[in-house]
Amino acid sequence: MDLLFVSPEVAPFARATSVADVAAALPKALKALGHKPHVFTLLHGTPDTRGLTLARRLNKLVVPMGPEGPVHADVYETRLVSGVNVTMISAPGITDRPEVYSGTADDARKYALLARGAIEWLEQQQSLPSVIHAHDWAASLVPLFLSLAKAKNPALAAIKTVLTVHDPEQRGLFERKTLAGCGISERFFSPDELEFYGKACWLKHGMLRADKVVLPSPTYARELTQPEAGRGLEGVVRHRGHDVIGILHGVDYSVFNPSTDPHLAARFDAEGTAGREACRADLAERAGLSSRPESPVFAYAGPIDAARGLDLLAACATRIVRNDARWVLAGDGDAGLVSAFQELAKRFPDRVSFRREFDEAFLHKAFAGADFWIAPSRREPGAVSHLYAMRYGALPVARAAGAVRDVVVDCDARFESGTGFLFESADPDELFGAIGRALTLFRRKDALARLRHRVMRKDVSWDRAARQYESLYEALFAKPRAA
Repeated sequence: MDLLFVSPEVAPFARATSVADVAAALPKALKALGHKPHVFTLLHGTPDTRGLTLARRLNKLVVPMGPEGPVHADVYETRLVSGVNVTMISAPGITDRPEVYSGTADDARKYALLARGAIEWLEQQQSLPSVIHAHDWAASLVPLFLSLAKAKNPALAAIKTVLTVHDPEQRGLFERKTLAGCGISERFFSPDELEFYGKACWLKHGMLRADKVVLPSPTYARELTQPEAGRGLEGVVRHRGHDVIGILHGVDYSVFNPSTDPHLAARFDAEGTAGREACRADLAERAGLSSRPESPVFAYAGPIDAARGLDLLAACATRIVRNDARWVLAGDGDAGLVSAFQELAKRFPDRVSFRREFDEAFLHKAFAGADFWIAPSRREPGAVSHLYAMRYGALPVARAAGAVRDVVVDCDARFESGTGFLFESADPDELFGAIGRALTLFRRKDALARLRHRVMRKDVSWDRAARQYESLYEALFAKPRAA
């Protein structure tokens, strides 16, 4: 099956969120199953600033974009290491900045270019895809522009659309006045199309108009039907009914693999974890922590905000540190929480390390060197970091929210079953209790080794998810059963 993936970011070319990893790994896994995926994205910045090896096409792509006239975009071709072909487009004044998202009104025109550009590009191809698979809010206008193109070009009629919503909180909300500059008619600003509490919501439209909508967790998909999780989108999810499904993400073993990872001080796997001690010592040394093998290392890397539950961690941090635990924290966000963790690191410099920036290498080192991965999020659409941590043997200590329930099984009292430590309520005392259970496990070395072995052997590859997507694509073309 020919498949076109439209994504705002694709690793390794541009990465701001886990969307980039999925946009690279899922096509790779589907290619291994015999499909023909092609990825369409934007070139953020310029070829000179990105240092990419690209083949530039002589003909520009003309993309209608409203009263300001068409955009003449440059077209570049490249491919992923997996052999999946990638098309990128670039337009001066729209895609110049290297940042994937600006959080401003400029993103409206930028990602309208992505969605409409994808449709204009595929109309020029000799063979058309069976399915266009769009990723997140930034590609959510693909069904809209495809429907407009179908009205003029019957050859497109058979193409189906799938939208994977990685994080429903990122919705693509813009003022009504931005529609004209994106080439979108005012007639689409209505409650059954783009309008959402007085603004244009790209994600809502994509969830309404795509043939199928996928959430990165069956549990989270069910939670979104309720107001506390849906936060305004619950009606859309209930309206789509069985067209909204959950498929867990996977881990690309060629990127996240402790037995081959070039970022690590030593390599290891589930059957031989001796190298993990070297990684643990390396992480502690780089973080400036005390060299104490008898003291466990907890780690977190990501946004520092209440949505991720970092306020819960801040509230019980002193108690945790005094229980002979070492902490490696990295990220930026809420000024108050950042200040609290900075102060904690000053008070306990040998036990707490906090940095506001981190790169890919540090993230891999944290997964490989931590004994436990802390994840107290109030909401969790995909639990991707949990999967990565488990792949490296860092056991999750997490709030049982959303996708976490699909990914982590709470350990029993004897540590004979389960894959991590869960707590239910967004409460500092419950988090502290889960951490206490983890500390108890750490002191029981045999039980720790068995649990880590069990977790690292768990199949979290993309093959499982790719087969589920394959079934979803095929179902789009299945003939309805006769009554």
